[in-house]
Amino acid sequence: MAQRINPKRTLIVLTRRHEEFYLNQVRDVSQSNLIVQPDNRGTAAAIFYAMMRLARLDPNSVVAVFPSDHYVSDDRRFMLYSELAIEMAQQRPAQLVLLGIRPNRAETEFGWIEPGERVGDSKFLSVRRFWEKPSTTLAARLWKQGCLWNSFVMAGTVRCVLTLAARVLPEFRRAFASAWPALGTPQESLAIASIYTHLPARDFSREVLARSARSLLVVPVEEVYWNDLGDARRVYETLARARIRPGWLMQRPPRNRNDFVRRVLPRLSSFQRRARDRQL
Repeated sequence: MAQRINPKRTLIVLTRRHEEFYLNQVRDVSQSNLIVQPDNRGTAAAIFYAMMRLARLDPNSVVAVFPSDHYVSDDRRFMLYSELAIEMAQQRPAQLVLLGIRPNRAETEFGWIEPGERVGDSKFLSVRRFWEKPSTTLAARLWKQGCLWNSFVMAGTVRCVLTLAARVLPEFRRAFASAWPALGTPQESLAIASIYTHLPARDFSREVLARSARSLLVVPVEEVYWNDLGDARRVYETLARARIRPGWLMQRPPRNRNDFVRRVLPRLSSFQRRARDRQL
């Protein structure tokens, strides 16, 4: 992402309980570019919090959202598609633009995008429906129909993201509105900690994207291998595809998700750097 977007214009959303994993990686990042959540309340809270902070600066600005635990085989090409999404979001400020991935299996742990009509003579498609984590049978049907995986990389105006989220999550709008005066001030941490105490955990894809198909556009990403590294199986799959065998790969496999997060995820940044170096 840093290849195309100035790090000074990048906000990193973190969760305080993960500090032991991220602290060394953000030592050189300005505190003003860090958004530290007091607890994990799902992707909806993380995105809503970041958008509220940005809304204090310019609610009409275009923002791109990039998950931190994904792998792409070609950073440059992927970022070209991200730039296309940003440009489309500037042209259509009331719509959220997603990057869709061509699937290679009937994956049940991803969101699926059912594309509609092409937008003019562009690469972009409307969205008929958004399916979040479908059953095996439905995933197989969506794959056969030419549907796309949701990469969760998206671009839109700050106002658009907040409008879509507030429409289906009014409790988030009310909660963060109470913290609005404190955002960007020394009182922000206390105000956010107070609302997170009662904030429900919500998934942005399931709650917002799946209920906002008419406000979405998608651009299919071509000739880029993509994977979500939030699962041990997909980490090993990606390592094998990239032909990388780090020393820790020969150790015992993680017993459960917590063991995976503690032992494997902290090493992924070095894996991603090595994979990126192979592209150069």
